[in-house]
Amino acid sequence: MKRVLFVDDIFRDEILEARKCIYKTLFALFKRAFDIDIHAPRFPRKDFQAFAALREKYNNPKWEEVFWELPQDIEQEYIKLLDLEETIYISYEAPEWLYKVWQKYNVKYIDLRLSYLRFLPDIPVMVSTNIPSMIAVTKGLEIKKEDILLEANLLKANYNFRDYTDRKNCARYRDSLIIIGQTDRDTSLMEIGKITPRRFQDYSQKIRTILLQYHNVFYKKHPFSSAKHAKEEVDFLNSISSKPVLMCTENFYTLAVQDFRIDFMGLSSGALEEAVYFGKKAYRLMDYPFSKREESNSVRYLNIQSYHFFSPKFWQDGLGAEISVFHPCNTYREIHPNIMREHHNASWGYNEFYFENRHSTIQSVTVNSARLSVPISGKQVRVLKLCFRKNQYRLLYYYYKLRSNLSFGKKRPFYEQKRREYKEIIREIRRYIGNLK
Repeated sequence: MKRVLFVDDIFRDEILEARKCIYKTLFALFKRAFDIDIHAPRFPRKDFQAFAALREKYNNPKWEEVFWELPQDIEQEYIKLLDLEETIYISYEAPEWLYKVWQKYNVKYIDLRLSYLRFLPDIPVMVSTNIPSMIAVTKGLEIKKEDILLEANLLKANYNFRDYTDRKNCARYRDSLIIIGQTDRDTSLMEIGKITPRRFQDYSQKIRTILLQYHNVFYKKHPFSSAKHAKEEVDFLNSISSKPVLMCTENFYTLAVQDFRIDFMGLSSGALEEAVYFGKKAYRLMDYPFSKREESNSVRYLNIQSYHFFSPKFWQDGLGAEISVFHPCNTYREIHPNIMREHHNASWGYNEFYFENRHSTIQSVTVNSARLSVPISGKQVRVLKLCFRKNQYRLLYYYYKLRSNLSFGKKRPFYEQKRREYKEIIREIRRYIGNLK
């Protein structure tokens, strides 16, 4: 192979920064592992401009409209921009049209996603590829179902060991159905043959049947959903339910570890997959878009630990038969939790649960990727937990930005604006906590 090329959905601008983060990470790993030319067309360079010109030529179609398959004329022009020979293509959350292009032209590829398993010591990486040596290495490192169940049971044991008021707060959810909300646009909401993301309205009859089995029904808003979209979902659910749909404000993991019955329902949320490992019943209304291609074992997504993903040795073992190795690595990175969480700033609610329920004494805290190396007393921990319960995640970040004298960097106006918005709450915290030396 002559080179590695990073490509993804040129029609979708969502999570662009997240994709850049993954590509820059791989760029660094491949520079260490291989002697090869590496291209990243999502960066500001002429390759990206060529893809942007292709979008503009066809009037910038919405990503949903071409998610499943590119029109023939666009596909032909897209192929002209690629070097199909002697190239390995790597993508983050590849759309179905890109996967079909790879299959049609027999291209060697690797597709990556962050796993829906958020409660493990770190967020795993999902890998799908058609390169035989990469498949073999990934299968050897795949996280076993038994190990996932072990982590879920350890989390439950740890939570139930501690006498928190959360158990009393969660009693109202006993024998209830928790409906997990979604964002308004996401690739996980795409269904075969449809060019618009699915909504609860598309499964109204199925939802009615499920709701009849429960006396109490709650709705839990997606952390990244807009208030407007969440209200639309709640209004619809109330319109087809014979009982009022109440709001759930409890953390998902706090609900999942409870010993009593709590069931979950949603469109395609990863929380539904996680709930099963905690022994909870989950109703998934639709499949992931890539579930059909996973019927072929060779392209199935496999979960690997983040410390394997961040190890040059993993890539050398998987691609050494395809690419010339540069300075062989003999060992994987040491096992260390939260590498991907800190690197990719990803938590989806787990950080809150971890902070509230898995610390007794704290020497340092990580909030939204800001490492805070300041001593914290038991009294201060209670205040921080209170802030978390009030969803003041950003507040904690801004507060400690000030207290630890960290640089605001390029986003200074943004942080200054938020500081003004929260200044009254900041004053209350300062009065309660006192000075941090």
